[in-house]
Amino acid sequence: MERPDAPSIEEILSREGIIDKKVQTLQKNAEIVRSIRPTCDSLKRENLKLRVHYDVYNLKLERLSRELEEIEANSRRLELEIRNKTAVFDALKTIVVNLEMCEEYCGALDVAGFETPEDLAKIEEALDALVENPFEGLDILAVKGCEVEVKDRMKAFIKKFKVFFGEFLESIESLSEGQLRVHSLMYDSVKKYEFIFRYSNEMYRYEFERHLSVLQKLCSEKSAGKMQEGLRIFVESFFMIVKCEVHFCKSRLFGGEDVTEFVLGIFKGVFDLVLGAFHSMFKQRGLALVCALNDDFAFELQNEERDIWSIFLEKMRKFREHSKNTFLIRERDDCASRSRARNLDRCMEHIKLCNDLDISEKLVEMITQDITRNKREDLEDLIHTLKLLYRLRSGLKEKPGLSTAAKELDDVIGDKLQDLEREGIGYIFGGNDSKVVKRTKTILSIIDNNRSIMDSFKRIVFDNANDEQRRELQTLF
Repeated sequence: MERPDAPSIEEILSREGIIDKKVQTLQKNAEIVRSIRPTCDSLKRENLKLRVHYDVYNLKLERLSRELEEIEANSRRLELEIRNKTAVFDALKTIVVNLEMCEEYCGALDVAGFETPEDLAKIEEALDALVENPFEGLDILAVKGCEVEVKDRMKAFIKKFKVFFGEFLESIESLSEGQLRVHSLMYDSVKKYEFIFRYSNEMYRYEFERHLSVLQKLCSEKSAGKMQEGLRIFVESFFMIVKCEVHFCKSRLFGGEDVTEFVLGIFKGVFDLVLGAFHSMFKQRGLALVCALNDDFAFELQNEERDIWSIFLEKMRKFREHSKNTFLIRERDDCASRSRARNLDRCMEHIKLCNDLDISEKLVEMITQDITRNKREDLEDLIHTLKLLYRLRSGLKEKPGLSTAAKELDDVIGDKLQDLEREGIGYIFGGNDSKVVKRTKTILSIIDNNRSIMDSFKRIVFDNANDEQRRELQTLF
């Protein structure tokens, strides 16, 4: 049985009046939309304006933020600059004050006398202040000039004091009638002016620093002769200064063993200052300085001179011995990082420069051990070793006094020649006789016309060849 056709949606909606209602509603809504559209368009335009304003405002804020950061950075920079300039100003202010004080103290030295306690107190205060250099490490022209002027005026003061003290002692000695009173006056005078004598230590330190700077310049030059001559002059001058101080103190101040202690006090620190400068020179020149110190500085000495100078000589001897051992250890350690030929060249340079036979002998022993350090050598290595040994032997002929080292070297060369004989015979005659000449040529090319090795090798070959081989080999030598 067939089902009746179902009604369409349109029929249903039409039948119930729904479409008309919907259409009416749509029309009404359309009217409402048209009525509010102007308002929406107006709001949209206002919103766009506000958005533009806000974007501009944001850009201004970003710019202001950057400007604020720049202001803060500039503020920090200016603050740091102000602190630095304040520190510089304070330092310059301190320098100016110190310069004025130096001038004031120098003036006190210029005008002060040596008789009254007030004058002596002013002198002692001035010397104490001027000894402590407030300008240490400052590379300023005005300061450098002031330092030089202060030292010059202090030296002038010492000269003035020496003249005064000499006249003063003569006036005391003129009173001498063998009375104890004169000796008491002498002792009281020495005690009263002792601080001035002690001050001469600082003057010596200053003068020696200047002389040592000249030695440092000589040390930077390559000429070992200049450095040795300059060092000799320096030590001789040092000795004469010590001798003069001893003579002055002994003749004017003391009559007993106190002279040694007093003069040592004057040179307190000067010995170490000199040795410190020698240490710096050793870092620059090494063996050249050790050789320059290998000199006889034991001048003609008497009593207190000998006691004082021997202390310095002992310090210098210990320094030289330590430097010598340091040099030899350093050379031995460095050998491992260089070729044997380079080590030999360096060793020959040292031996040529060296005036110490003990060092030269140790260098020969060291380089011989280095040349023969390869314990397992083939024939080519053996010949190269002999070349180096003969070069060393030839260099020793120019150095007198190394007979013991030369004899030991000859023994080493003899051992190596025996090795050459054994290896050479095995290589040339140990196989096919037809290759004797060819193999001999090969070895001769390695020997490369070294006359010393050539003569020994020729003897080895001819002693072991038969008559026919000798005739063929004769053309090769």
